[in-house]
Amino acid sequence: LIFSPDSSKLAFAARDEKKWYVVLDDWKSKKYTNVFRLTFSRDSKHFAFAAQDSSDFFIIADQKPLEVFDLVGTPIFSPADSELVYSACKKGKWFIIKGKEKGPELNDIGPYFFTENAEHFVYSGEKDGKYYVFIDGKQSEAYEKVSLPEPSPDGKRIMYFAQKEKDG
Repeated sequence: LIFSPDSSKLAFAARDEKKWYVVLDDWKSKKYTNVFRLTFSRDSKHFAFAAQDSSDFFIIADQKPLEVFDLVGTPIFSPADSELVYSACKKGKWFIIKGKEKGPELNDIGPYFFTENAEHFVYSGEKDGKYYVFIDGKQSEAYEKVSLPEPSPDGKRIMYFAQKEKDG
């Protein structure tokens, strides 16, 4: 159950027999094995959720299903322009889908977020035993370990702890 940020719309998941569906105002989705992570854009103009149909996972954005994957993460919208972003996994490789762009393939992806001022998009990930932080699509150098990235209160800078060497 979720209200849009301007409180003009209500969305919720419901179950009918063994299938789930989403209701948004007077629209009702088709039925799925599971639905989760309902979210609105900050301007309340866009709505998305993750869905599972048997072994297929995908995002439904503005009432349209997107590409099918093995798994999907939480859909989020950019606070600035309502661009849709989510993580997805295909054949054991995770990546970020941001608008129409696909990020690098990784073994694992940490939490992803936009800074409050929408100036930066940030996430971390692991590939081949090395850890990276991605800020606005730019990959950091490889590290042995990284903490979860955190934005400064004004959203202009990003901080994280990183360990360069195994014994460091």
